[in-house]
Amino acid sequence: MKGISPELLSDQFRAENILVDLRLRDKGTMARNHGTGFRTYEDKLPLLFNNINDL
Repeated sequence: MKGISPELLSDQFRAENILVDLRLRDKGTMARNHGTGFRTYEDKLPLLFNNINDL
């Protein structure tokens, strides 16, 4: 899979095929930020790229 553009990603965010995952953990009184992640379903992966080659 190759070829991502800002416009393509923007369209997929609007279509809710990409979700933002805020990975925060809370240990009692201490919160830890493990960074921001992005999620998508496996069947939506082809929608995120311009070029797809089957191996």
